[in-house]
Amino acid sequence: MTVALNTNTPGTYSGSLSLSNNDSNESPFDFAITGIIKPAPTPEIPILNGTSRSEFLQGNAPANKIYGFGGSDTIVGNLKNDQLFGGDGNDTLWGSDGDDLLYGDSGNDYLSGNNDNDTIFGGIGDDKLYGGAGNDWLYGGSGNDILTGGYGNDIFVLASREGTDSILDFEVGKDKIALSGGLQFGQLVIQQKASQAFILDSSDNQVLAKLDNVSASILIAQASTTFMTI
Repeated sequence: MTVALNTNTPGTYSGSLSLSNNDSNESPFDFAITGIIKPAPTPEIPILNGTSRSEFLQGNAPANKIYGFGGSDTIVGNLKNDQLFGGDGNDTLWGSDGDDLLYGDSGNDYLSGNNDNDTIFGGIGDDKLYGGAGNDWLYGGSGNDILTGGYGNDIFVLASREGTDSILDFEVGKDKIALSGGLQFGQLVIQQKASQAFILDSSDNQVLAKLDNVSASILIAQASTTFMTI
């Protein structure tokens, strides 16, 4: 006799089975069945380590974790959710497909998430960040960075005393600005200079960001839906 349980959902399942007689010399009896369906083990993400030299590193699994370490490296992800770390040097990181996590670390880096919803950190240095298609998070970090969200509803992260970010394609009503590290909206001064909206920290008059082709008055009018604190 075989009892089959068809499910793909992990958990503990129970049931009962009743057997009855089919002639006068047999007695019916019941018994309980309990089974445990365990989830499939989570596959480990392959790790690829670079060296102190400048190298080309590319993931060969659906999802990869790649560390460039030293040197000016070019690091390319693969088809799914990659984690790429540039390390020291002026690195180039390409996320490819999937929801990727990119860290430029130190140096003047170029980071591109390409497709899907990526999270991109420039780190230390004057970096260039490109989100690509998808709803991306872009955080330039320390230095004077250039940020381009690309297609999608993107979030640009600002913090005090980390340099000035140039945001090339901000769209009011679509993209957002996230204030981090204790920075609050009440500290901000928003001014128009030519075709750019400047965002300043009133505590030290530092320019936090320059938004190309954005109206400061519209940015202020829609502040409640444009700015968020993280």
